[in-house]
Order: sequence, then structure tokens, then C-alpha cells
Amino acid sequence: DLIAIVEGDHDSQFNSDDDELLCWVPLHAWRILLTKMYEPAIPALIGRVTQYSDDDWARDEIPRSLEKFGTVAIDFIIKEFKSETIFAQEDFGYAALIEVLTGIVKKTHHHERDRVAGFLRELLATFETLPPRLNSFIIFGMTELVDISAAPLIQKVFERKFLDEQIADWNWVREKLAAANLPVKFK
Repeated sequence: DLIAIVEGDHDSQFNSDDDELLCWVPLHAWRILLTKMYEPAIPALIGRVTQYSDDDWARDEIPRSLEKFGTVAIDFIIKEFKSETIFAQEDFGYAALIEVLTGIVKKTHHHERDRVAGFLRELLATFETLPPRLNSFIIFGMTELVDISAAPLIQKVFERKFLDEQIADWNWVREKLAAANLPVKFK
């Protein structure tokens, strides 16, 4: 029932002029699911993060808790990216999922670094079909994982200007991936 509440919230069934307290039902539902670490709820929780572009609370709280699921969450997140077309209005939700992936690797599961870095490279390889701001978040995640092998691809995205440089600028990338010997300027 809690999963149904989280999934069903998109139709505004909990936004009622008659009972203003109903709006808190989805929040408590996802908090219970996260507290109990209920793995079958992961897809619904991911959906909550990606499909509600105006819900900063969900985009803030749910990803931090998804990290605690560890490697179990990685497969669900990768599946979400592979099964959906990502639109510009959803980029912050998907950016939060990239933070979950990098957080899982950096905080507790270092052995998953190659798999997550490989997935982010695969995702960024389709940069022309992704929202530019999302490309920036992917690059940010790659640099957080210090993925030196991604340097040529990252450089290509910068050269083609398919990103938001306020999120990840070239000098910052060069500094984080210093071992890649990236050029100071583009040709």
C-alpha cells in the first residue's frame, strides 16, 4: 500500500482543498519505505525522484536514503536510465540519481567503481540525445570518480558545447582529471 501511495501521488489524489493534511501522506509513505530499507520499493522511489520536477523535498531526501541500499540500488538506477527518454524538465531528478551512484561508490562500495564509471561513460556517449544540463551532471559524476579514461569523451562534450558549464567547467575538469593531460584550450 505504501508503494501504491508513492506511485499514485502523480495524480494529485493527496492534494485536497478539503483536507490539507493529505499532502503529507506520500512523504510519510516514502519515509517508512526508506526507513525499513524495503528493496521492492526502490523503483517507485526512483520514479518519485525523476518524475516530480517540482518536488525538491523528494529530490533531496530520497536520494540520500537510496545510497544506503548500496549495490542493490545500482541495478535499479541503471535500468531506469536505460528504459526512459530523459527530458530537460527531468534533468535534476536524474542528476540526483547520478549522485546516488557516485555516493554509493565513494562512501561504501569502492569495488563498484568500474561498473558505475563504465555506465556513466556509456550514458555520456549519447550526450547529443540528453539534456545539456544532465550531461554536466554526468561529467561531474565521472570526475568525482576520477575516471581518467572518460577524458576524451568529456572533452568532446565540451568541444560540442552540449553541457551547462556553470555545473562543470573545463578548468575544474582539467584539475580533477589532471592525469589525463587535457588541453588548456580546444582547437
